[in-house]
Amino acid sequence: MYALINCTEYRIEETMERSSGGRLQRLPLLPLLVFMLMTTGLDAFQVTPASKAISMNQGTEQVVTIRLVGTKDERVLIYLGDYFIDRRGTVVFEAGPEMNAPSAKGWISPITAAQEVTYFDPAEQGMITRNAPVVELQQGEVKEVSFRVAPPADAQGEYYATLHFRDLTTSTQDDDTPQVAIYFAVAARLSIAIKGSFVPRREGGVLSDAGSIHQGEGATRISTSFENSGNVHLNVTALTYIRRAKDNRVFAELTLTPAGSQPDGSAFILPGGVRDFEGYLRRPLPPGEYVAETVYDYGSYLRPKNRVEFTVERDTNAEFMTFDYEPKELKVVGAPGSTSIRKITVYNMGAEPLELRIDADEGLLRILTPQLIIPEGSSRNVGIMLRVPEDASRTKINLTPSRGSPADLLVLINETGED
Repeated sequence: MYALINCTEYRIEETMERSSGGRLQRLPLLPLLVFMLMTTGLDAFQVTPASKAISMNQGTEQVVTIRLVGTKDERVLIYLGDYFIDRRGTVVFEAGPEMNAPSAKGWISPITAAQEVTYFDPAEQGMITRNAPVVELQQGEVKEVSFRVAPPADAQGEYYATLHFRDLTTSTQDDDTPQVAIYFAVAARLSIAIKGSFVPRREGGVLSDAGSIHQGEGATRISTSFENSGNVHLNVTALTYIRRAKDNRVFAELTLTPAGSQPDGSAFILPGGVRDFEGYLRRPLPPGEYVAETVYDYGSYLRPKNRVEFTVERDTNAEFMTFDYEPKELKVVGAPGSTSIRKITVYNMGAEPLELRIDADEGLLRILTPQLIIPEGSSRNVGIMLRVPEDASRTKINLTPSRGSPADLLVLINETGED
């Protein structure tokens, strides 16, 4: 078994006011929990290490040790929580039964003496008194806190929990105005993979009835969902191809963004978890029948697919664009006399090849490909060379198709473009 601990810091804020006798009394308001990444500059205890790995076989026990470093005299409450990520990418510390969370909270216990303590419990939304493990810390003192991990004999696969450390010393202002009592806390994620007879299953697929297309204002939004049906976590990415139904021609290729994605753009999905993905095609499609096919990649040779058919109707109240282009406005910033090269992309929105002529002020701009033919459903890049003038100025690039209406692309040179 291995465990990986990642620390997350948060605050519990409770609104308070002073009574006529000068004592603080709590207002019946819901406390606010603020989640942050781990930092070292806050005036509160520190938790180390930020990550830790242990290994054990099925049917055995192990001890996980965390080190607390006091930055002032404080009492630290210790308790356990779940760890789950919902379909919108939100971390949940109290997972309901409907989430099907692979929780290890029930078989992890702190090896710390318990004492009676009264504190505000966000889950109960009120003050509670109970016996709980508490660590007394002085400024600069280092103490180790251990947890016994004792999974049941039949446990196998990945399980998760959070180890919470909460400062019971509140921070308030000494005046008569309503106040906020701030409780500093750290939640350390513990992920456990129990081996032995365990056989990892990396499996997943499209959530049943998932996948939808929404169109509006020249853009198309693709939404879909992926479910991890295996027994280990998956890092999932999704790529959507938009094809014309009649000839399977690809009109667009989109990388979908998962809700709550990781820095590499993938979704970390726990066993039994679901994650929503979406992407936007920010240019219009020609009228016709289409198929949006999303391909999921989680490191397996199996790549589940999701197909959604949709229709793009011709707007009879507006003239159909035979081409589109990006960007809609070109901004150039540079030293006077310097040369700058920019690129625009032109899309053929029609069902047959399109000839396009591109003109500009030859005193400022040079079009590297002034005439081109764009095949149906395709795009072409056009290079533009510009010599930056002495003063800020603006000009236009004229795009004239062989059929349909022309368009102008505004070029701003060393200015914001605001009138």
